[in-house]
Amino acid sequence: MKSKISLVFIYFLMGSISLTLNLVHPVTPMFFESISYPDYMFGLAFALMSLGPFLLSPMWGQLSHKYGYPKIMALGLVMYGVGQLLFSFSRAIPLTAFARFISGCFSAATNVSLMLLLSNYFEDIKKGERIALGTAISVSCGALGYFIGGFIGNQHVTYAFYLQIILSFILSALVYFRLKDNYNQQEHIQIKLKEINPFRSFIAVRKQMNRSLLLFYILTVLLSFAFVSFETTFNFFIRKIFQLQPIYNGIIRGSVGILALILNITLNKWIAIKFQPKKTLQVYIVFIILTLLSLISVDSVSLFIAAALLYYALDTMLKPIMQLIGTESPIIFGGYNSVVSLGMVSGSFSAGYLFTLNPKLPFYLSLLFAGLAFGLSICYQNESKRI
Repeated sequence: MKSKISLVFIYFLMGSISLTLNLVHPVTPMFFESISYPDYMFGLAFALMSLGPFLLSPMWGQLSHKYGYPKIMALGLVMYGVGQLLFSFSRAIPLTAFARFISGCFSAATNVSLMLLLSNYFEDIKKGERIALGTAISVSCGALGYFIGGFIGNQHVTYAFYLQIILSFILSALVYFRLKDNYNQQEHIQIKLKEINPFRSFIAVRKQMNRSLLLFYILTVLLSFAFVSFETTFNFFIRKIFQLQPIYNGIIRGSVGILALILNITLNKWIAIKFQPKKTLQVYIVFIILTLLSLISVDSVSLFIAAALLYYALDTMLKPIMQLIGTESPIIFGGYNSVVSLGMVSGSFSAGYLFTLNPKLPFYLSLLFAGLAFGLSICYQNESKRI
């Protein structure tokens, strides 16, 4: 199919959307503190935001095919803006929880339709390189969004919300009016309930399930849980315990985004070529365990942040390795995405409540799950050799 949509414009949208979606993350801990929410709320809010994509991503994929990628993308952006507007005004826990869930649901609509557009609208030639470049743009612009949000939030916490909401509405209008005539929608497609079932990935993969694949999925859940438990706690920890302003959160995450981009196009690319993914996996997990041990044992702010930066860097290198293993088939990859989401929801939910008991407890839980993941990775490698 000859493309009518500029690939450069799609990359611009990917970067702009990623920047917009990350503007509020660095100010959320300070926002919750300013309205006197309990400490567990940061974990609950992130869990509900993660639950939306888990439940509705299959549905958005089907609706994108039926009504066109741009329409669903524009809908996702405008409703995400509405959700964030509700989030910024809410001063009651039930309303905040609802706003977070709504934002998560419609961010999934935007992300799913955008990735499908990038993948399916253009020629199949160099599809992998196109998606890889789009991912790199999203990561780097997301880091920039984190930095901008932290800087603006340092002036006033709600300014980051207002900028995000305005940009969401502007991008929605841009997508709708710029792309609306460039995609042949397929309204004749009949959407079946089973095709939008969030558990469909698990049902589909059941026919291919064996001991090795089961171990891989459990390993994925453990690693996803460990990282999200760490990540959601870290954002709140440096505000609650160290009393750091949002700008520090923005600088830290912005630095991680740049570091991730550099590492993945240099060192990690070389490692992927030279070594087997399953052996590399164990090395990364060992370093993650050592990093978490360092993070838990230090009280110095600078050493704590240094250890956190190292964990972020290791995770950005580990994820492509896991994706490489998980992309043996579309069905297996669908199951992989679902178990990642499960780890995200459970990891953030538990982190919020454990933090109220002891601020470092979620880090200890991350260490425990990383240790279990290392033991399981040995079993997984041994089992894979038998196949």
